[in-house]
Amino acid sequence: MTANGVVERIGWARLAGQYRRATSRHPDVQEAARGLVPLAAFPQTKRAVASGYTFLVRVRKQGPKTDIIRSFYVGQPRPLFQAIISSRRVILTGEHGAGKTTALGCLALLQSNRQTRHRVLDSNRRRRWEEALGQRLVIMAHLQDWTAESSDLSFLSFLLRQAQEMSDGVAQRLWPNPSALERDLSGGRVLLLLDELEALTAPPSPPVQHSKLQQLIDFLGACPDCHIVLASHIWDASLPHMTEYSLVPLQEDQIAALVTHRLGGGRQAQTLLARLQQEPRDLVSSPWSLSIIIALHLAGRLPTRPLGRFTLCREQARLLLEHVRESEDVPLDVEAVMQALSELALARQAGQPDPRPAHDVQIECARRAGLLRQRGARLLFRHQRLQEYFAARSP
Repeated sequence: MTANGVVERIGWARLAGQYRRATSRHPDVQEAARGLVPLAAFPQTKRAVASGYTFLVRVRKQGPKTDIIRSFYVGQPRPLFQAIISSRRVILTGEHGAGKTTALGCLALLQSNRQTRHRVLDSNRRRRWEEALGQRLVIMAHLQDWTAESSDLSFLSFLLRQAQEMSDGVAQRLWPNPSALERDLSGGRVLLLLDELEALTAPPSPPVQHSKLQQLIDFLGACPDCHIVLASHIWDASLPHMTEYSLVPLQEDQIAALVTHRLGGGRQAQTLLARLQQEPRDLVSSPWSLSIIIALHLAGRLPTRPLGRFTLCREQARLLLEHVRESEDVPLDVEAVMQALSELALARQAGQPDPRPAHDVQIECARRAGLLRQRGARLLFRHQRLQEYFAARSP
């Protein structure tokens, strides 16, 4: 290698280190970090220790279209990290609230931050992870954002924009143009984490949506060495050479580990775990709803009556809005913000324009509370369940 080549390689490595640090600090990745639980937090049972960390998955096979049973599970649940290192092309499926977005954020943090790998994985699992994924850089993107862009925005240009947003602009120096990014994608130097695949595949499929799905299919064929994980509410068989893994609801030991880890053990954790035994299993075993339950318990706001998804959404929204009002000392009308969010949710559900501008006082309060998130020029609800709740509560 020439002297110039050595200097160029050292410069790239320095930029790659800056990119990893910026990526691991991104708010979406940091929020997902709560889904990672150190092995020490798990009860010392054989199955719990084998689970590695919070997310478990099962292989899901698709049967012929003529079969009554169109899909079926194969084998026992396995840790998500094991699925990622054993399959180069993964599609991760699950219901709303199953933890798909959080799982992608956890994978981004594990790959971008060595300290996190040391904290969460034992030495054997850490060695296997690093052997499989090496020094790949992470790009995490939401495909729904791409569908909202103009039809002439290419897939590579979209990925580059997402990488720049995740890294505070460091990506621009690593990949000054889409061709530079394509080189590293083709060379297997990137771990690609794509959320909301259903934005490209769910009916109806207008021409722009279909065109972008075809771009993704073409990319998969042109970059066979790119390690890619897609997350979707629904499965689409048009994507070639993908292994489907379906997220498994949280098991008893995982629930206990999450509660103990977040509450620090002791009487408070035991009180909540006893309460959870009385609540609906599908609610407690969802990472999304369990996280809200823990937060409400910490704030002393967990309702005494039986819990439901809409109850959790309502109490979480009120808690977040009241926190903004108290911590920032602003004249915030909680009911007015809730009504504005109901109007927005109904408009989104009907495919209509937003009834209020983004700079509206109530909308801005909801954004500061974290009920809405800014993605480029778009405002999105923090979670699909929240949008469903606000649409349902409107008179």
